[in-house]
Amino acid sequence: RRLSVYSKMQECYHQQQQQQMGGRGMPSRDQAALGAAPGRRSTPDLEQKDSAQPTETEYLGSRCVLFTYFQGEIGDVVDEHFSRALNQSGTFG
Repeated sequence: RRLSVYSKMQECYHQQQQQQMGGRGMPSRDQAALGAAPGRRSTPDLEQKDSAQPTETEYLGSRCVLFTYFQGEIGDVVDEHFSRALNQSGTFG
């Protein structure tokens, strides 16, 4: 189940990258697998700086959510986010 969620997130990531690049090219597989933005370097200083950032959620589409600056397993972060969203859905409808 988590693998399918991760695959969907990667699919959304690829779609977002295509839109930003005007449909030209794709990021390398290594960058896409890590969820890293093109040109982003992985150094201890950047990793330490990123770990101090709060988790951010960006809705790219009705079926696509982008998480940045998370710690731990992405599957756990996704599960927690949607559990909270589903618990709050009763207050909106």
